Amino acid sequence: FLVQDYNLLYVADFDLDHFGPWYGNPSSNLDSYRRSIRRAAALKPDVLLVGHGRPINKNIDQKLAEYEAIFDKRDQIILDTLRQQPQNLDQLAEKNIIYPRHHGLDILIYFEKVMLQKHLESLLKRDFVTKTEQGLFEVR
Repeated sequence: FLVQDYNLLYVADFDLDHFGPWYGNPSSNLDSYRRSIRRAAALKPDVLLVGHGRPINKNIDQKLAEYEAIFDKRDQIILDTLRQQPQNLDQLAEKNIIYPRHHGLDILIYFEKVMLQKHLESLLKRDFVTKTEQGLFEVR
């Protein structure tokens, strides 16, 4: 939501903290999320209001680029892990790629799996990985 008089952009669920994007809802879509980040950057706002945190009025382009880069970083960790050995979703979730310290909390393990599944779907669609008949993901 852009308030043009102030060049202020409200981005609701963007959370520009160290954790990065959250897409643990089954209906989340990585490609749409990335497009939203790019659209926000293209608007060149002077002020960015995030749903979780303080308003941002400095280095907005850089912060949005770093935020989007977290998707690529997570993709790379997944690909590096699968290069070592093909794995299914449960095995991959045990690596704690998204939530390094979930402390065994069921809800965080669930979100880990949902978010990893989103990455795997995207990697499959972009032909970076394949899925075997046994349900293992492997790098092309």
